[in-house]
Amino acid sequence: MKYLFLIYVLLSIVSCRKDVVQNKIDSDILVSADKTNSEVVIRAETVKEFGALNHQIIYSLDIKSNEIIINFNDIKEPEVSLWAFDAARCTIEIANLTMGVHDVVFKLNGIETFGSLTVSETGAELSLEEE
Repeated sequence: MKYLFLIYVLLSIVSCRKDVVQNKIDSDILVSADKTNSEVVIRAETVKEFGALNHQIIYSLDIKSNEIIINFNDIKEPEVSLWAFDAARCTIEIANLTMGVHDVVFKLNGIETFGSLTVSETGAELSLEEE
């Protein structure tokens, strides 16, 4: 009986382990901004929930003078995860951003969403253009 339990535990651990897989993003993404010390932090999460915890949004960040471009590329599945419904997330930290208004472009599956990021001494506010 002890060996049967050990086999069950080992199979349970192995069944939760996956190879690293990246998937196209098939969900809208919600974004928000905040400021911590000298960094502006943009948090993003999918509207869609996945069947495991710790899915990660893979992104690229490009800063050109007064414009910030964030391209959401893929969803990375965790190698090992608990089974539960949860959104994919990422935290984008931008250091040394000057105070003032910066243009922001979010790119997702070929669609661009424009907005502005206002940085002040007390915080950061993200405003998106209406469609």
